[in-house]
Amino acid sequence: MKLRTYITVGIVALLCACGKKSEALYEHRPFTVLTNSIYTVMPSNMLFSPKYLVWIEPFSDSTFLHVHDTVSGKELVTIGSIGQGPNEFVTPSMSQFAVNNEVFVSDVNGNNQGFFLIDSLLCGKNYYCRQEKDSTMDSFSRIADNFLISNTQDGEESYFQAMMNNRSVKFGSYPISEYKQHIWGNMAYDPRSRSLIYAPLDFPYMVCYQYDEVSGNFELKKERKSNIDNYRMEKGYLQFDWKKAKGASELCLSRDYIITLERDRTRDKTDETAVGRDASLRPTTVFLYDYELNLKRIVDLGAPILRICSDITRNTLYAIVVAPDYTLVKCEL
Repeated sequence: MKLRTYITVGIVALLCACGKKSEALYEHRPFTVLTNSIYTVMPSNMLFSPKYLVWIEPFSDSTFLHVHDTVSGKELVTIGSIGQGPNEFVTPSMSQFAVNNEVFVSDVNGNNQGFFLIDSLLCGKNYYCRQEKDSTMDSFSRIADNFLISNTQDGEESYFQAMMNNRSVKFGSYPISEYKQHIWGNMAYDPRSRSLIYAPLDFPYMVCYQYDEVSGNFELKKERKSNIDNYRMEKGYLQFDWKKAKGASELCLSRDYIITLERDRTRDKTDETAVGRDASLRPTTVFLYDYELNLKRIVDLGAPILRICSDITRNTLYAIVVAPDYTLVKCEL
């Protein structure tokens, strides 16, 4: 398949971020099509795993895990069976992290969970390692070797709990300090600086924690808060008004940037409450922050973006966009 490059013209604008005026470079960037042969009802999350791009299709009626080559974009294999058998999944859900090319999948409405070993698969070896539901992986996500992380219980003083080399630690503050409730969000981990970045979906907020060798725990490095209150407490639960503001839909890390999928509300007035599963109404922009959480650039790909992932050793962004069908692309940032 021929590669196609979409090139548009960049412009510079003054933007307002988190209530403070900030000069940020707003630009349209070219993207290169890797494959437009993505046939799915709705692709769920996507991740980068050194040699592979992996995305999951939870509404499939056959196989659900798709593995692509990072260079050519070619789909190498689809694996994982839908069903109720011993190694089948009713509603598969993929972890946000892949360690050693091992992808963890759990069943939202079933009893199965385990690791798909991509390297073993492509070598013709047994590639599925089942984990019992009473294992530690029930509540924890494996971020790196000997590093598992999970939320604490609502109401606890700390927001996260981690298992590092079999030692338990707790850390972190609640994004909305007056209410000790967890907010569903995305996490990313930078092994170079041992930094953990978290951004909730419903609330405009981002935080970076960094591992401290002396304390043996994660300490607050930087916090980015919004002055927009888009929440209220109703019947004991936090409720969010997306018409006022929204958090980042996706989060990933490149060599120089923290990358989020966000709508540029200064240009795009789409009502978030009307988006639903209409992929054509998704944001077309990614926000690039440095590792001090300063907004550096807003990049418009010129097409609605569903999923993003990136290589932490380079500034290459991979995305599934609507152009006009689901299309796997890459963009050099």
